[in-house]
Amino acid sequence: MIALLLHELGSEGQERVNELLERVSQRLGDEYAARMYGTDVQARLNELRQLLESRGVPAEVAADSNTIQLFSCPYYEIAHKHPEVCSMERQMLEYVLGEKLVLENSIREGGHNCRFVVRES
Repeated sequence: MIALLLHELGSEGQERVNELLERVSQRLGDEYAARMYGTDVQARLNELRQLLESRGVPAEVAADSNTIQLFSCPYYEIAHKHPEVCSMERQMLEYVLGEKLVLENSIREGGHNCRFVVRES
């Protein structure tokens, strides 16, 4: 269903797809951000892990670095045809954390996880 929706929007241009994904990212981010109380990056990463896991996305936060790994992709079926959903997820995570992230590994590209690292300022 989602793949069909993205395909139809894509027929109107990539800009429409990007607009939709940005709105979805913002809504998810708003929902998660309302439940975040941590004041430092590590605390927010751990809160985010708990929120993701409550939605069925197993995740892990590295104790010695500002990294979160997601071990399941809720968009796996779609991501192969529409890799923009990976950017949507990254943008949502950035909004929730208040930090820029780098996607170092992805399930879509054959990795065992999606690993996001907080970008150093």
